[in-house]
Amino acid sequence: MIRDRIERRKKRLNDRVMIGLVIIAAAVLILMRNLGFPFPWYFFTWPMILIVVGIVQGIKDRFANNNWWIITLVGAFFLVMKISPELRFNDFFWPVVLGAIGLSVLLNRGKRNAVITNDNFYAAKETTAGAGDTAYTGTTAGATGSTEEMVDIAAVFGAVKKNVYSKNFKGGEVVTVFGGSEINLMNADFSGEIKLEIVNVFGGTTLFVPSNWQIRTEAAAVLGAIEDKRREPSAITTDKVLVIEGFVMFGGIDIKSA
Repeated sequence: MIRDRIERRKKRLNDRVMIGLVIIAAAVLILMRNLGFPFPWYFFTWPMILIVVGIVQGIKDRFANNNWWIITLVGAFFLVMKISPELRFNDFFWPVVLGAIGLSVLLNRGKRNAVITNDNFYAAKETTAGAGDTAYTGTTAGATGSTEEMVDIAAVFGAVKKNVYSKNFKGGEVVTVFGGSEINLMNADFSGEIKLEIVNVFGGTTLFVPSNWQIRTEAAAVLGAIEDKRREPSAITTDKVLVIEGFVMFGGIDIKSA
């Protein structure tokens, strides 16, 4: 536990250093432009900001997470559109973006299935064989209950509601595209640190989580939001850490407690 705290503190320090360096670099570039240095005009456009954010995200994660190149790809696409509007890239925007996100989901899933470690989130999927991994498309009539240890949910042009009752919850994956998902973890339990990966594209995910759980958000948001709306707890449980990873674009993740 002490080692984990030291690692998290070191990671936060490294993140602050990197953010500070990026801000200083931006200030220097703006100053040099104002002094007359001949920078290309597109260096100071919003798509370039997306590209920088994507690259910084990749460096932070040591390029182990696929989210960085999705952000970079979106920024590069809009940048090319600004530089060469006559190329009519609009016809290819959504196929490229959705294809990239789909590829990212597949790569992440393959990586989780291939790597078996002591981490709860990367536990072998065979441990939940027969538990019924859940994938839904279309509108659901109501919430379903489950005692499975991992969630595996896909909501595409529809909605999913799920109640989790496992006392050995190990996290999982939630993918929402043009839809909504609702996961109720109020009756679930675990110990240590687990990871829940959420990918939202024009969709939203609502998590109902006990107010005393620790939540650490490592998901990337582009034109989206991740908000912890839980009420203030009387005490925080130090041995329960839920790490939210993934990617949000034109959507949101709401964290609530009943």
